[in-house]
Amino acid sequence: MNPNSLANLRQFSSERQPTQNVGRPKGAPNRATVYEGILSLKTEIKKPDGTTKQVTLYEAIALGQAKSAMKGNTNAWREIQDSLHGKQPDKIEQDVNQKVIVEFVKYDGSNSNGDQDQG
Repeated sequence: MNPNSLANLRQFSSERQPTQNVGRPKGAPNRATVYEGILSLKTEIKKPDGTTKQVTLYEAIALGQAKSAMKGNTNAWREIQDSLHGKQPDKIEQDVNQKVIVEFVKYDGSNSNGDQDQG
């Protein structure tokens, strides 16, 4: 080992530790709180009869999603369904404790009538 390496070693002390301000500052709202505040803001939408109505941004976005689904956007429809009924699992569950019996039969080249296959 290089003797200079040992000379650079210092005893551990809390004063020599780097101060790293990582993450969100104390007291700052988290992302969910910020989005809740934004989505609760009011906006005006135009109804089909021409009148306007005050709704939250959350409601306006939901209406936009439904409108997109009505135009044929299957991803928008899937998101609505997932919100209403929960996301459907992509995998099929299988009982691994179920017994499976496999029977091996010797094939002699004939079909069920006893005739030879033409292959």
